[in-house]
Amino acid sequence: MFQGCLVPGSANDSFKLINATEKGQKGKEKANYSVVADPKLDVMHFVTMELEVTGTASGTTLTVSKIKHRADYCG
Repeated sequence: MFQGCLVPGSANDSFKLINATEKGQKGKEKANYSVVADPKLDVMHFVTMELEVTGTASGTTLTVSKIKHRADYCG
């Protein structure tokens, strides 16, 4: 599980999870991930919100299977 802020990516329909931390990993540096989401998830709805996502990280790509809203705005 990861927590971070969802922002638009550089291409259409692309997204990034920025300032992300892995839940339970205290003291680990924040990272930025390119988001690959299940097509059933309405990712666009969550842009600029702080989220908790369930997924698998591989390098700088985060494959997301579940999104949970934490706050309306990042920051």
